[in-house]
Amino acid sequence: MEKGLLIWIGIIIALAIISVALVMNINFKNPTGDVVNIQEDIIKIGFIAPLSGDLAFLGNNMQKAVELAKDQINEKGGINGKKIKVIYEDGKCDGKEAVSAAQKLINIYGVNAIIGGLCSAETLAVAPLAESSKTILMSPCSSAPKISQAGDYIFRDYISDLFQGKYGADFAYNELGKRKAALFFVQADYGIGVKNAFKERFKELGGEIVAEESFDQSSRDYRTQLTKIRDKNSDIIFFVGYTEEIIPGLKQIKELGINSQILGTEVFEDPTIFDRAGDSAEGVIYYVVKSPLSEEFKEEMKKRIDGDVTVCAPQAYDAFNIITSAMKKVGTNREKVKEELYNVKDYNGVSGILSFDENGDIVSADMVVKQIRNKEAVLYR
Repeated sequence: MEKGLLIWIGIIIALAIISVALVMNINFKNPTGDVVNIQEDIIKIGFIAPLSGDLAFLGNNMQKAVELAKDQINEKGGINGKKIKVIYEDGKCDGKEAVSAAQKLINIYGVNAIIGGLCSAETLAVAPLAESSKTILMSPCSSAPKISQAGDYIFRDYISDLFQGKYGADFAYNELGKRKAALFFVQADYGIGVKNAFKERFKELGGEIVAEESFDQSSRDYRTQLTKIRDKNSDIIFFVGYTEEIIPGLKQIKELGINSQILGTEVFEDPTIFDRAGDSAEGVIYYVVKSPLSEEFKEEMKKRIDGDVTVCAPQAYDAFNIITSAMKKVGTNREKVKEELYNVKDYNGVSGILSFDENGDIVSADMVVKQIRNKEAVLYR
């Protein structure tokens, strides 16, 4: 029997069991171990992000930020007297896993809204289901340009790849003075989106794209692609990938004697890269969204996480608060909440001042550039 068929049979059986439990008013545990009573008179909000595997460091940080926001609201009486329960699901940075998670959140638990996904593949896969069921979906971390047109119920308080890629190209050309760029990117919505935006803008500025090499998300050997890049003598490599690809990629770049400046995106913020890539990461420049975190937020997060607040955690905190603020004003009717979200202008969040445009995207964002030196990220300027 095909493996895919077995998986679908398993899902159907699981849904049948949960449906029986719904009738019998049985409690369930979500992936974090919290008990969720399907029929309980509370406001349920779902969460989808990688809680295991590649990018779990971001997903877990986002989860803690959402939990903080939920606790703070519940301590003040919840939403119009109703407490909030968050149901966490592991999207694993995978479209199929995210859809399975969303089906449970929407069809079984009946959530009022979903925070997620983290990866663009998660968000784009879930968007049709969220749109057809009129469920608010707000991503704190997905950047693929396609999300802008994913539907009326789809929002994000994170920048688009169009913004990211353009910013990277401007920085490479104008600030670093680079003229010959090689593109090295993961074959995923995120990697392709950022790469395309960088490529278009770099060429507009007068730069030359001398190489364009991609790799699969599951791959760990890039010597063939990197050898081609080495032979083109680029003065900068725009490297877009996830943690588990970046680490061997950096090591192989060093092994092959490639001396081009490496420019990366926000995933390089993961301290795992500094530790495991070692000297191979030395000198890498990358950029992330600048979040003017309040001292109160940082102190509260320190009680819940080890290390510093990561990228996208502030956006997750803000996404939760923006949605719940809308619910306080208009109730939990999904259509009314959606309309209220489009009215959000100059929201003062921990990730910055946020306003949504007609596509559910934030209007602007500030960026900060960092460089890896001695296994630490320091401000480049």
